[in-house]
Amino acid sequence: MSLERISDLYYTATQARQKLGMTKDAFNHYVRTNVIKKTTLIGNHGYYEKRMIDTMALSIAATMLTAQSSDLRFEKATLETQGDEFKLAMLNFGERTQQFNEKRIELLKKNPDMSYYLYDGKFMVASINSVPLQHEGILKFKNGERGWLLGEYVEQYVAGKPLELIIIDCMTTPLAPNNKRKQYAQRLFAELADLLASWASRGIEIASIYACGGTPDGRQILESAKFTYLGEPRANRHIYELDIVTSGMKLLKPYKDAYNTWKRMHGVEEE
Repeated sequence: MSLERISDLYYTATQARQKLGMTKDAFNHYVRTNVIKKTTLIGNHGYYEKRMIDTMALSIAATMLTAQSSDLRFEKATLETQGDEFKLAMLNFGERTQQFNEKRIELLKKNPDMSYYLYDGKFMVASINSVPLQHEGILKFKNGERGWLLGEYVEQYVAGKPLELIIIDCMTTPLAPNNKRKQYAQRLFAELADLLASWASRGIEIASIYACGGTPDGRQILESAKFTYLGEPRANRHIYELDIVTSGMKLLKPYKDAYNTWKRMHGVEEE
């Protein structure tokens, strides 16, 4: 087997130990007890199958995440923390999602208020990307274009006009059990409700929100949130719409109350 092929399929001992976050002594103990299986390929040098080590690393992370006590915090994304979002996207969507990493960076630079993260201790456990677009961009999204590719249509969260938003990704960590993921999603949406209310108090008006239900679970979540399905899939993408004015979604009540208060204070007639 060539050295290039070996590096594609196997880690060295140092690489495997770093991937697992183990001390040298702990790693060597698990190798001696055959918990971590060593493969000898060249001379006496040990190599470790990448698939095995990667699976073990995920299992260790999942155990730590499930066992730890909750220390939840909600944060606005920065370019420095966006790497955590890339990792969460990889866990949810696989390596193919890496093609959008540069687009994620580009969009966050264009609208620094578009992405928010939920952490449990040191782990990112949920995230959402939501950004206003010009109407032409909204039409493209409704016709099946991916949100990451609509950077030229990005707008800001500012007062003065009704904004149309798209949700690009909304993720929770697959390393946690389902009941824990549900708790993370609920906390994320509760924090977002407060965020929307704070924007409404500055006169920022959200007219509608669009999202793609990429999975059966995703579509169920959107439908339970009273999003309206827009019909046959566009480019194999199931698009949903939420009209803010007519929606009775409880999480939107703080936003609506705050926006109506702002309108009264500024002499704007309520609808």
